[in-house]
This record gives sequence, structure tokens and C-alpha cells, in this order.
Amino acid sequence: MKASSRSASRPATDTAPTNVDLEDVAALPAGEQLLLELISVIYEPVSTAFLTKCLAALDPPPVANRRLGEGDVGEMVARLRRKGLLNGKNQCPPLLAEQLTRQAVASRRFRRFAALVEKAAPVGYLHGKWVTRCWRALRQFRIGVYSQDFDRLDEALAFLEGSCRPYLHTEPPAVLVTASAFDPVWFGGLPGSLQFFLLDQVIRHSLERLHLYPDILAYLEDGRAMTVSVDERVPFRRLLASCYLLQGRLTALRELLERFPESFAASGFAGTAAFLGGDTDLALSLYDEDLVQLQRYAGSEPSFFLGITGLFCIFALLARDGEGDRERIRQAVAAVLRRCNGCPEELPFRFLDTVLRSPDEVMPDMLVLTESLMADERCLTSLVAIMSLYWMGVEIPSDFQESLRHLHDQAMRNDFLWVAMESAELLATLDDTQTAMRQTASALARQLDCRFLTNIIAPHAPWKQSLEELVEVTRRMREPERSTRLCWLVEYRDGNLELIPKEQRRSLAGEWTKGRTIAFKRLFLGREIEYLTGQDREICAALREVDGREGRNSGYAFDPGKALPALIGHPAVFLRRSPETPVEIVAGEPELVVERRDDALFIHFCQDIGEGEVAVWPETGTRYRVIQIRDEHRRVARITGRDGLLVPMAASKKVLAAIGNIASFMTVHSSIEVPGEGLPAEAADSDATPHVHIIPYGSGFRIEMFVRPFSNGGPYLKPGAGVANLVTEIDGRRYRTRRNLKLEEARAREIEESCPMLDLAIDYEQENKREWHLVDPEECLQVLLEIEEVRDRVVLEWPEGEKLAVRRQAGVNQLNLNIRTSQQDWFSLTGQLEIDQDEVMDLKTLLDKVRESRSRFIPMGEGQFLALTQEFRNRLEELILYGNNQPGSDREVRIHPLAAIALEELTHEAQTTADKGWRERLQAIADAQDLTPVVPSTLKAELRDYQREGFVWMSRLAHLGVGACLADDMGLGKTLQAITVILSLAHQGPTLVVAPTSVCLNWATEVNRFAPTLNFHMFSELNRDALIPSLGKFDLLVTSYTLLQQEIELLAQVQWQSIVLDEAQAIKNAATKRSKAAMRLNGRFRLITTGTPIENHLGELWNLFNFINPGLLGTWKQFNRRFGIPIEKYHDREARRTLKKLIRPFMLRRIKSQVLEELPPRTEITLRVEMVPEEMRFYEALRQQAIENIEGSSEKTGRHLQILAEIMRLRRACCNPKLISDQVDIPSSKLQVFAEVVEELLGGGHKALVFSQFTGHLALIRAYLDEQKINYKYLDGTTPTRERQQQVEGFQAGEGDLFLISLKAGGLGLNLTAADYVIHMDPWWNPAVEDQAADRAHRIGQKRPVTVYRLVTANTIEEKIVRLHQEKRDLANSLLEGADVSTRISAEQLLELIRSA
Repeated sequence: MKASSRSASRPATDTAPTNVDLEDVAALPAGEQLLLELISVIYEPVSTAFLTKCLAALDPPPVANRRLGEGDVGEMVARLRRKGLLNGKNQCPPLLAEQLTRQAVASRRFRRFAALVEKAAPVGYLHGKWVTRCWRALRQFRIGVYSQDFDRLDEALAFLEGSCRPYLHTEPPAVLVTASAFDPVWFGGLPGSLQFFLLDQVIRHSLERLHLYPDILAYLEDGRAMTVSVDERVPFRRLLASCYLLQGRLTALRELLERFPESFAASGFAGTAAFLGGDTDLALSLYDEDLVQLQRYAGSEPSFFLGITGLFCIFALLARDGEGDRERIRQAVAAVLRRCNGCPEELPFRFLDTVLRSPDEVMPDMLVLTESLMADERCLTSLVAIMSLYWMGVEIPSDFQESLRHLHDQAMRNDFLWVAMESAELLATLDDTQTAMRQTASALARQLDCRFLTNIIAPHAPWKQSLEELVEVTRRMREPERSTRLCWLVEYRDGNLELIPKEQRRSLAGEWTKGRTIAFKRLFLGREIEYLTGQDREICAALREVDGREGRNSGYAFDPGKALPALIGHPAVFLRRSPETPVEIVAGEPELVVERRDDALFIHFCQDIGEGEVAVWPETGTRYRVIQIRDEHRRVARITGRDGLLVPMAASKKVLAAIGNIASFMTVHSSIEVPGEGLPAEAADSDATPHVHIIPYGSGFRIEMFVRPFSNGGPYLKPGAGVANLVTEIDGRRYRTRRNLKLEEARAREIEESCPMLDLAIDYEQENKREWHLVDPEECLQVLLEIEEVRDRVVLEWPEGEKLAVRRQAGVNQLNLNIRTSQQDWFSLTGQLEIDQDEVMDLKTLLDKVRESRSRFIPMGEGQFLALTQEFRNRLEELILYGNNQPGSDREVRIHPLAAIALEELTHEAQTTADKGWRERLQAIADAQDLTPVVPSTLKAELRDYQREGFVWMSRLAHLGVGACLADDMGLGKTLQAITVILSLAHQGPTLVVAPTSVCLNWATEVNRFAPTLNFHMFSELNRDALIPSLGKFDLLVTSYTLLQQEIELLAQVQWQSIVLDEAQAIKNAATKRSKAAMRLNGRFRLITTGTPIENHLGELWNLFNFINPGLLGTWKQFNRRFGIPIEKYHDREARRTLKKLIRPFMLRRIKSQVLEELPPRTEITLRVEMVPEEMRFYEALRQQAIENIEGSSEKTGRHLQILAEIMRLRRACCNPKLISDQVDIPSSKLQVFAEVVEELLGGGHKALVFSQFTGHLALIRAYLDEQKINYKYLDGTTPTRERQQQVEGFQAGEGDLFLISLKAGGLGLNLTAADYVIHMDPWWNPAVEDQAADRAHRIGQKRPVTVYRLVTANTIEEKIVRLHQEKRDLANSLLEGADVSTRISAEQLLELIRSA
């Protein structure tokens, strides 16, 4: 509210004028221009010495051929100050600073400057002077904007908003960077998300402070100037609509709504425009339409408009004031406060809520509300709050009216005419003498064609009283709940308690803030601190002035002799290291110990009482005894001395007499029994029950064990430690007892043995202290669970206001589960968990709580937890992952019929009631497991054992009516296994096989060889229409993925018995047309074969399973949420285990080393190719150019592709410089190594496959081979199918020594066992593709050892790619064998490949 009377201040610029611009800078020498650019990046006040240090680090130096000294820099700074380009603190004017920084960005010097400045003056948000920290946070925000680094920007903004308002009197950082020097060209070059991030803050500041930024408004209005895509403009249009609203430009607002209605769906702007135009009924109808749509977005959570349109919707309901309208407002306010609890935007809604409550006299805390209003700086809050107070009948104080007048003046100056109109009307209504305001309001209403809000409600007469009276009444009613208080943080150090006072405020939610430190001087003087209690003032009276001016509380200190006794019993004392942990300060007395030592008695104080008036004894972690030392205590101390007094045992009677006297004013611990005669102390039985104290400690808990011999009071002591006899004072009376030390020790050990978790805790047990630190709160819950088992043998104590409790442990057998068959044979699960005899929890609620807790301890509210067994927790997590439901949705959990296999354990262990459909599904699964299929007698092949197992597995799944994924390693005969199962099912109908074009002829060969009784058909252009209708039993049709995509309408008409997708990774991308076509096929048994079910990321696995068993892995979004993100991003082992369990029945994968003992060995060798110097210089120049191209590009949308393009150029350069330019005459080191390898291989009578991903590279190799007269075969993606087959058969028959193959064309379905060597000329991103290619030679039929050479150019990007291979290798195996992998590569990771290559 206070800001409405003044404009926000800008950064201090001393005397520097602000009308300088880049033209003035351009006339300066180059060195001074560069210095100014550097200063604009530094931004904070700095010394000349600091500038000298920064300039010295620049390379090249700013002035040619010499380094600048501090004197040189000082002269430059002086000249720039005289020209008005710097102020006295060596800062540029704000406007010029932004222009200079943008100039540095354009000249590509910015990143160098930013890195230099961050190194020379690192930011530290936790240490250093506050002003320095805040200036550097502002610097970091600017660097974040200009480098488009959201992480840096967010971190800086959070610190600025949370900590820097008292230290930096500036406009918000987004306003400084964007609005003060708005440049549409520069701004339009930013990514759309960053543009909105900045504009959102600027417009918010504009509307809150009524500052107008015409250039930004023009940018928002000009659709041609905006560079964001059309789809991204919705939030920008809503910002513009908010501006129109407060400006009163209703015509412009309506035009905007008509032009872009879809941008304002569910926003409330249409209703607001209608309401201000005077049509309340239409407005509420439009609001209702938007709320219906908004609720659709929000799901089950109650929703309402946040922000300005929400306020106007409430105004409309207040204006109509029909039946149920006030209840709707209450619900709306509740929805807003739920979403916006504690944020500043909630304050006007709280005032409107107060308007509703006032007639019933059910008032909130008006003191808190009005104090919040006084601290608020936003114009709309002030206007709505004062209007609400007026409607309640409160007499508005003059200072509130004055702030409203300032708000009106500000609105008039900056063309916020609706605010000006409404504030003028409100002022005139509050004061009848304000005729000029009334005339202004009427004139503005006519000009804007707009209604007033002030008079939509008549004030409540019964509440006609002054605000001061209302606040005073509230204060008297709510005295215990003050809005501000002083709390005391304590830290025990060197035998004393250090006191740190903090001023805390109560938030609107009723919680106390963390508090801010209050200066000792302010407490000493006692000025303007009305909230201090009598006890606080007594403590503050103990402050005294001391010598010394160092430190935060320079010149003042507490007199502990007066302060600590005054602190006894204070209700707001907390630990300094854990400010939410309450501390108990109690009165105590010195303690004397008499213990046996050999043949003597040793008398000493339990702890040194020091020389002061008080001593402090830390009895427990949260309980301190303050002991006032009296003269009699000093006399005893002088007798015993600091080192204690040793007395012969013969003098024990005298000692006992002395103890009898001392026990009347001190606590005495004695190893010799104190006689009761003459001793003014009542005898009591000693209590040996262990007391366990649990104290919040950092992010975890500290646990301590004590005994309390006098069970209802008295000191806490360590079990079994100390001496037996004890005399002390409790509540003014003296008591004595004899402790049973052995019993205390035995009971303490019994508790320790009952809590195994304590063995895992960090043990502070020294000298029998029995203290433990539990880092994780879940460990504390486990201890509580263990203590619960021995609850009758222990006393559990918490700090005041803190308590946790764990109910008994629940297992799977306590779950009552009901299963019924629902639509499409899915299963619906409901159930209840019996917590105890009187309480049950339904299954859906239990699953929601398991999702939220992420541990086996389920919160039940009010510090209560339910412990689940780990097995039960695992079963419930599986149910969450397998179930097709959302948090908060209907009470049933829907399960895919195939997930029944994975959930069978849960249903057996729980108390399950199931319908016929579930039982039939389980029986069908059992029948399939018992099925023993016979290999067809017409199969012309002898299956190996593992191939027979594969056939049996596929046959059982086909019998069950579900699909299968055969993911055997390359070369294990997946095609033969598929043909076997096809043959066994052929009598039931036709079969469709879809394969890559290069593999179709291989299918023809294999089918004719192994299953001649099948009627083989190749889907060609000649016979399509006639062939399809004629297909029947024993017919097998083979087609390519290309033809599948083109002829899906024809192929989808057939009801296939079996559908086989060979090399099914071809449909791994769900968005492709071939994938969508495959999904449309109809078949009873679906089989996919692939050696690489996952090449890059888990999304590929989802699409493959969506083909064979639709719905099993849920929708794409559900799969990504349940498995994709947890496994790939967070390496979640539990999610991976659950996914493996779910897919295992439907995926079979064997690798060669497991099943082919007869397969010859395969050796892999990496040959490092060293570039010649000329070649390395060429490569390095390309690399540097690539970095400049990427970092200098302002286009961010295609950044990933741009980086990949640059990487591709570097990879080509690694192969042969001629792949970059035909004109380059630099020899290729890789070609030279290749030539040496080939010469050696051919000399030994070997044949080799040569793979490259670049056909251009293969062309250069062919030229070399032609020149050397070496015979070879060649195949790439353009080779026709029949020619491919001829090339393969020729090579297998002995024609050619080498077979040159493009990697992508030759990686699939080729049998090339004539070769025993494989040469990879260049590494591919995905090692699985290379493995597939190498397996063309290393497969069944190969009799000789196979050697794989990889040619990798040293010190280049190729080495980086090979390193990535280790991380990416075979993601499918990570699911099957549990290896951790990292899959997707970000743009920054790609760029790092170039930087470090």
C-alpha cells in the first residue's frame, strides 16, 4: 500500500546523467569502449583496482601491445566520469549498461567478460556483505538473461526476491534489463519462453505500481513484431488483456477477445469485459462457461480464476447477490487460497472474504489483515482492500485515504484510467466534500463507458466504527495470538547460553515466520517495540554497554547473571541450529557428587559452577537448567575446591552429616546411603524406566536415552551412570531416593537391543552417553516402529509442539481385495486395508498415499504414521505402476488383463475375492504353461535346444492369445524360430511377414528351404488387388515396411492368423506412418523379432509392446511417467525391476555366449589413427569454426540440429579431408591405416566386410581399391533388392576379397559368413547398429574366429563417440540384467563433444 504514493527508485547512479547513448560511446578510443562494456557486465560498484585486475586478465589486452596499470585505468575512469559515462562508484547509467551489454553480446565478447567477472568476483549467496551479495545476484540475473541460462537466472531471482529488498532500492531486475532500454530487435531474438518470463514480470510490475511502458505495450500489440510462434502467443495476449483492463480500454479488450477467442478460453476475461460494460447476467454466464472449461483442465481439484479476473468475477457475484452467490464466493476464495497460500496475491481475496463474514460477526484477525495491507505495495490490493473496508462499514482512516489519493494521481499520470476512475469514485464516496473527485470519476466513466464498483454493495450500518476501534477489539480478543513476537534462539557454548533475539511475524496462514535478527541496540533503547512481553523486557533489561565496536551487536552484550534467570519458563525459546525445535529453560541448583574411590570418598561438584552469578547445565538436548549460585554454594565450592575433595572412608559419618546439611540447598548424588533421620527430604522409590528423547536435528533427528529417578520431576540422568543415592528439590520440596544402577543399565540395553536401527545410526555414544543421530527422517520412523513394540517399557518424549507416532505394522495379508471383470476384459480392483478394529482405508486412498510418501511409512495426519512391511510396499508400488489410474480419480484401479501374471503374488497373499473372469484368466495362463507344442513334421530343419525352447514359448503365448517379442542376439536364428511357429499355426489362417526391403528375399529363401509346404507370396506391384482376397490357410505373404505403409488399406482388410514384424525396430518411433500403419493390422498372434528392442531410449520399447500387446504398458504418457523418466533420468532400480517383471513373460532374449558354445570367438580391436600435423590443423580449424557458429547463433529453436550438423562435418573430417572439400589436398591418415590392414589381411588369405556410414567415404575407398586392383563387392541403400541378393550370394561363393557396405543398408538380415574380419571405418552413435553389422559375419554357420577392427581417429570427436558407446550399449540388456545406462544426449552434451574433441 505504501508504494502507491511514490514511484519505485532506480539503481543509484550518483551524479551520472542518463541521457548518454551508444553514439557517445562510439566516439571513444577502443580501449575505453571495451572498458565500458566490461563495466556494464560487472554492474556492481567496484574499485579501479578491481577493474585493473579484470583488464589484466583479458587476452588480447584492451590496448595493443601493453598491459594497463592501475594508474592507466584510473585515468580512463576519470575521463569516462567527466563525460557522464560512469558514476562515482564506477557504474554505467542503467539505460547505457543494457545497451553496452547487448553490444558485447553482438560482438561475441559477452561470454568472455561474464566468465572473467564471475571468476574475479564469484557470487556467494550465503556469505559476504548483504549489499555485495545483492549486487552480484543482480549481475547474475543479467548474465542469465543475456546468456539465456535459466538456471543461473532463477537462482539469482530467488535470492533477490527473498533477501535483497532492504539493500537494493531498484526496480525489479526484469524491468531493469528489459523495460528501461527496450529494444524490440534484441528482445525478439530471445527464445519465446524467456520473452514471456521477462514480460510477465515487467507487466506485473507495471500493473502493481501503475508504471506505463509504451514500447512494451506496442510490442505486445504488434503481431508482426513478435518473433514467437503463433502457438506460443496465448500467454502474451493475456498479458496485453490485463493491461487493457486496468487502463479501461474496454473496446480494445473486446476486439482482442473477438480476434483470438481460443487464447482466452477459461481465462475469465470475456466475463470481466461484459461486467464492466454493465451486463452482470451476461458476465456471469460467460464466467460460468470459462469455469466449466477451467475445471476440465484442473481435474478433481476445485478451481477458480487466479488474479485480476478472479476478483472481477467475485465483484459480479456480489453485484447480483442472488441465492447461493455468497456461498459460491466462499468456495471461490477457498480455492484461490488453497492454490495461493502465503503468496501476496491472496490479500485482496482475504479482504473480500472478510466482507462476506462481517454481517455474521465471524471476523478474521483484522490486525493481521490491516498490517499486511500497510506492508503491501500493489495498487489493486489497496483499492480492493479499502473498498472492502468501506463495504463493511468501517470508517476509513485519513492515512488510508491519503494513500488512495496518491494511487489515483499515479493512475491519471500513467493512463491507467479504470484505476483512476474507481479510486476517484471511492474517494468521493468516502468524503462528500470531494466534489472534484466526483466530477473526475463521472467524466472517466462516460469516457470509458464503464460501471463503478464502489456502490455495488451498501455499507453495513452495524459495523460503522473506526478502524482503530476494530483493530483494538481484535487485539483484545486475540491477545494470545499476537502478530509479532520476540523469540530467543540459544546456543550452548563454553558453559554458557548465547542468546540471539529474532523478530517473528505471524503469516496469514497463522504460522510464525523464520524471523529476522533484531539489533541489540534497538532492544537496549527499547524504542518502538510494542510487542515485547513483560518477560522479554526483563531479559532486555540485562543488556549493557561494553567496549568494542566489532561485530553485528557492537557495543552491547547480555549480563548472563540477569538475562538467564529471566529466560526461565519463556514460551518462545528455540535451538539456534534447529530454529523450529523448542527449548525448555528451567531453574536448577548445583549438584554435589559423593562417590567411592578405592578406600576413600571423593566429593566434587557435578559440573564447575564457575565464577559468575549463574551456571548453565545442558540436562538434555532441549532442556537447560539455569542455576543461580548463592553464597552457600560458594562456601561448599571453596571447601571441595575445583579438583574435588578426597576424604578417608573412616570419616564417612562426618561426610554423611555434612551431606545432610548440604542436601537442604543442593542436589546430592551419593554412593553411600544418606540416612533419612534429620534430613528434610521425603523418601521416594527410584524409577529405572528409560526415557527416550527425540529432537529434530538438521534434516534428521537426534535420539538420547535417559532415566528420571523421580518419575514426575527432577533431573534427567544417563542410565546406569553416576552414583546410587540422590537428593534434590522438586517443586519447592526436597526428595531423596536410591537408584538401582544395574536395573537402569539392563533396561537401557534391553531397549537398545529392541531397536536394531540404532546400530545403523551415527553413534555419538562416548562415555556411555547413549546418543544417536538419524540423518534420514525415515530412519526415525523405523526407530519409532521398533520402540512401539516395547512401548510399555519406555517413556517417549518430544520437544513441545513436535511429535511423531507410528501405528502397528501392516502386511499384505491385512488387505481385503475385490476383483471384477470390466470392459474389454480389463480387471477392476477395489479393496480395504484394515488398520485396526475401528479404522479401515480404501485401496485407492492407500495407493495415493503410497505415491506421495515414497517410503513405507504412510502419513495419517497429526504426526501419525502407518508402517507397511517392505514386501507390502513393493506390491502396492507394482499395483500403481501396472494400474491404469490417476491420483484422485475414481475408487477403482483398472488392470490390463495381461498384468494378471505380474500381480498373481499380490492376489494370493491378500484376502482376495475375485469373479469368474479373473479365475478364468488365471486358469488360461496355467493351461498355457502346461501346453507342450510339437514341432511341425513338415519343418525341414533340426532345431537347436534353445530354438526349440523359443518355439515352445511363442506357441504358449499364441495359445493364450497374446503377442510376443523374440529379442535374441543377432545370428541365433530368429527367422527359423519364427518360421516354425508360423508353420504350426498356418492351418488356422494366412500369415503376414513385414521386413526391411533388404531382408524380404532372405525370407523367400528361408521359407522355401525350411517350410516348403507353405504357400509363399511376395507382395509386389503386379498382383496386389487379386492376391489379398485369395489368401487362406498355409498362405504366407511377405512385404516391406514401405509397401505396408502404402497399402495399409488393403492389408488391414485381412484377418491374419499370424503377423510377424521382422527387424521390428523399424516401427520404434510411434509418430511415423509405418508405425501407425502396423498398428492397424488385424491378427490373432502378433510376433516381433529384433536383436535390438531398444536402440536409444525406452520409448522404443513402449511402441513395440503397443503393437504386440496394446495397453499393457499404458498410454505413452503413463509409461513415461511410470517407467521412462524414473529409469532413464533417475536410474530408479525399483521401476526397472517392476518393468522387467511386467514384460518378462512376453519377451525372450538369449545372447550367443549363453547358448552357442560351438560359435567361434569374436575379438574386437580398436585401432587408434594418429593424424598427420597438416590434417590435425585442418580438423582443429573446423572445430573452432563449429564452436563459433553455434555460440554465435541467435536462433535457439534449431540448436540441437545445428550442433549435430557441425558434429557431422567433424566426423567426415576424421575420415578423410576430401569429404569436406574436393579441393583439399591433404592425405587421409585413416585411409593409410586401412590400406595397411587390408594388405595384411589379403596376404593371410582372409576376407573382410568394410562398413562406413558415409557413402562418400566408401567412394574414396573404392577409388583406392580400384587403383590397387583389389576385387570387392559393394552394397548401399540405393542397391536394388535383386542385385543385393546377387552381391551377397557372389561373396558367399568366393567372389571378391572385400565387401564394402554402408552401415545402415547392410546392418540387417544379411548372412555373410564367408568373411572372418569386419572393419568399421567410422564409429556410429549407436553401438547396437555396429554390433548388428558385425554379426553379419559372426553368426550360425561361421566356422572361423571373427575379428572386428574399429578405426578411431585419436584426439578427435570419434574418441568421444566411442566413450559414449559404453554408456549406451544395449539398453535392452539393462532391463534384462539391471545395468545402469544413460540414453538421450542433450544439446549441451553434444556441444561439449565439440568443445573437448
